[in-house]
Amino acid sequence: KRRLYFYCFYVAAALAMLTKGPIGVLLPGMIIVIYLAVTRRFRLLKEMQILPGIVLFMAIVTPWFVLMEQANDGYLEYFILKQHLGNFLGGEGAMQPRHPEPFYYYVPILLAGLFPWSTLLPQSIVFGWQSNHDSSSELSRFLVIWVLAMFIFFSAATSKLSTYLLPVFPACSILMGRYLSEYLENPWPRARRGWLIGIACWLLLAVLLAAYAIPNDPWSYWEHKSGVVWQDFESFVILLNVLLLTTLMLIAFRKNIAAIASASAITPVLTFFILLVVVPGANPYKGAKEISMQIDYILEDGQRIPMYGQLVDSALFYTGRDAQMIYNEEELKHFLDSPARRFVLVRSRARTEADTFKGDYHVILRIGNKAIVSNQPATRLFENSN
Repeated sequence: KRRLYFYCFYVAAALAMLTKGPIGVLLPGMIIVIYLAVTRRFRLLKEMQILPGIVLFMAIVTPWFVLMEQANDGYLEYFILKQHLGNFLGGEGAMQPRHPEPFYYYVPILLAGLFPWSTLLPQSIVFGWQSNHDSSSELSRFLVIWVLAMFIFFSAATSKLSTYLLPVFPACSILMGRYLSEYLENPWPRARRGWLIGIACWLLLAVLLAAYAIPNDPWSYWEHKSGVVWQDFESFVILLNVLLLTTLMLIAFRKNIAAIASASAITPVLTFFILLVVVPGANPYKGAKEISMQIDYILEDGQRIPMYGQLVDSALFYTGRDAQMIYNEEELKHFLDSPARRFVLVRSRARTEADTFKGDYHVILRIGNKAIVSNQPATRLFENSN
């Protein structure tokens, strides 16, 4: 049975390789190697069926990559060098990262993603590492290595996206769950103080945010950037503060089960708020299906989509077209300075970036933070289209 589990691991690693590339194998492999080195349990290598596992792994992944390279010359070089080494190491040209962010980028994402339980994460990591050396503590150490190794790896990468950190969350959840279970059985004061301070910090942050936002109204920028307006947040912030305050009071009065129930109620409240308020407003800003269909209708068959400044990947998917990138304002002016009708798809990062084309050029359609810009006004455009 143990041997079967290892074979399942190699099959899962192969599927991860097909889904996400080398990173799908590198990450679990890195965690296992660090765990074996730290715990000195090298005898496990004899049980891992490494040789037949490699054969099984290669039998699954090799046909796909061979066929992809045959169908798309240079695929492996692009896939490995640019998409993986380039995004991790950074560089110029083909190695330039697509989403450069600072090293601390994932700290607020991890804390917010585990909210409100992220207050238990530091204690859970320390507790899991200092546990006694039995089978249960070995699992806790494995989880600690999983969390820290992945978090450091992704933080060291030059290119970062919030979704990259998703593989860390299962390990964090299990680690915190084990710690919370131990705390309920043996509620030591030090752990209660840590949880109390953590919830108090979240409550203070929520109160300060509301106190700053209501009189200063910084939300017009975020409305432009994400499509979500402050009025939609008011009832959510009030309810969030009530739940955090309730949880804080229950912890202070040692009502641990009730405190867990109160903290647990925050998750469905947050989920419903995101699904009912954030997603509908943010969808035009994150997605590009509607505007992609519009520019696909306007352009001639087989014509590439001119894009200014930043590649809109999803537009290529929805239209089946290639992109014609325009990288700076000089190239844009040269492209649009033509007697023929020209169109450019623009993704606006600044509030007025697309609006700046309303002088010499014309915004034909704007959806969310993306716009179709033309060198002819909309009326003339549609007259010529008939």
